[in-house]
Amino acid sequence: MVISGGYSNQLGWESAIEVKAANSTQWSIEWQLPFGLFDHCAADINSTHFMVIGGEEFEGNTNKVRILDTISNIWSETEPYPYEVSGHSCIKYRRPNDGQDGVLVAGGAINRGAIKLSDVYFYNFATQHWEEMPPLNNACYGSGITFIDDKVAVIGGYDTALSGDIEIFDGTSWTLWSDDALTFPRWDFAMPKYVPNSEFTCP
Repeated sequence: MVISGGYSNQLGWESAIEVKAANSTQWSIEWQLPFGLFDHCAADINSTHFMVIGGEEFEGNTNKVRILDTISNIWSETEPYPYEVSGHSCIKYRRPNDGQDGVLVAGGAINRGAIKLSDVYFYNFATQHWEEMPPLNNACYGSGITFIDDKVAVIGGYDTALSGDIEIFDGTSWTLWSDDALTFPRWDFAMPKYVPNSEFTCP
């Protein structure tokens, strides 16, 4: 497991990246973010690189996209996200229509949470550019994101009130899965990145 940044009552904006190996009982600090950062999202690129997108620094939201080479311990920057965003969710994704690999980013907010977003963007690993994707039906801040079988699901979050919505992306459009909304609407929660299709029936 890898945990990057966050916020601590003792230290404020955290920059430490802590790792716990599967066969270990201890957490260790392996790397450092360039700046203290929270309310960001992170996704793996491959076995040696991962990407940190947006978030809130001490001065406010950022649109920077940083990539860590975990072997050399060197950070690099790639094309910035279209917005200075926080509270967004992201996941590594292969587009079904063209087989392109990248990272899908959904929702979030600008102006330190003041304006919630329904925007969805795809960072294409091959071109190293952001591409606009079909938007969510509803804006969401602090939502969860996972795969249900081979479809991306964005779950819960906050707009003008807490949401229990589940939106499913088939590669072309988002479907609001209203029959199976969360029993208790919520935001800023944790969940696995994959849920077996046997547990659900996608629309």
